[in-house]
Amino acid sequence: MVATPAAGNGPGPADSDQVAKSVGFRSDRGPVLAAIMLSTGLVALDSTIIATAVPSIVRDLGGFSQFPWLFSIYLLTQAVTVPIYGKFADSLGRKPVMFFGIALFLLGSILCGVAWSMPALIVARAVQGIGAGAVQPMSMTIVGDLYTVQERARVQGYPASVWGVSAVLGPTLGGVFSEYLSWRWIFYLNLPLGAVAAWALARHFTERITRNRHRVDYAGAALLTIGFGLIILGLLQGGVAWRWASVQSVVILVIGVLALAAFIAVERRATESVLPLWVFGRRVLAGGPDRAVRRRAHHRPELIPAHVRRRRARDERAGGRILPRGVVGRLAAGGQPRRANLSANRLP
Repeated sequence: MVATPAAGNGPGPADSDQVAKSVGFRSDRGPVLAAIMLSTGLVALDSTIIATAVPSIVRDLGGFSQFPWLFSIYLLTQAVTVPIYGKFADSLGRKPVMFFGIALFLLGSILCGVAWSMPALIVARAVQGIGAGAVQPMSMTIVGDLYTVQERARVQGYPASVWGVSAVLGPTLGGVFSEYLSWRWIFYLNLPLGAVAAWALARHFTERITRNRHRVDYAGAALLTIGFGLIILGLLQGGVAWRWASVQSVVILVIGVLALAAFIAVERRATESVLPLWVFGRRVLAGGPDRAVRRRAHHRPELIPAHVRRRRARDERAGGRILPRGVVGRLAAGGQPRRANLSANRLP
């Protein structure tokens, strides 16, 4: 599957200055990048904007003991649906999945705005989370499809900056709306933003789809949702709705742990698991560079950071004193190089 903007992708630049000019908003892919940032902003803003509106929501709807679910259910449904949308994106394409996620997120926003009770608002937040589970990974995937390896490091800063801005802007907007308008406008704000993002993607983003058949691991996804859902339920309601040592707490937590154990058993036998267990054995997840990544860095010069390549060229012109292979490999893989005598290391 190859994704391209409407104006064409073009060859990837090899020069750092050309990369800087090709990834901004003024490039041919700028409108798509802006739409991706706007879509990411929907997900990021709703993660923080509701925090300062909780007192107003509780005053209107009641259910003070249930308000932590407004955050937990949103993050839970978003997390467990991400792998499922990944399978659908490989089969149907990124664009349909992205549109479905935006539409479902906006539907959840409307339901949140008209909620008449705390349970209804919690269910609406779950719908929002299911939509956000498609928007967030598809945004990163589309960026990976549109930009070359050299460009991705720079362009990823654009969507990442949205989270930083939302962390500051979200609580501020939530407090302003709750104080001067109504907390319901927190969710209605998503409607024009989502409509603009969908319009920009429909107008500027095109893709050539190679459809592949994939088996979606519904059993694994259901067990993962049930397991984490019950554990969160037990942790949030324990000591509030019932005592920690009560039968309800014990039964809910035990069933949640058993569901996660069943999930692990199912994933070991699944041909296309929703969350492959082998990823937890990779050193990358533990914070260290993976051996396969280091090995590929020696054969893929484009994986070496641009500033390292420039230093190598400058040192070669100055007399051939360049970084040793091991140091370059560690820098390309994100690790920290050991001290080395650079003047004593030369490449043939």
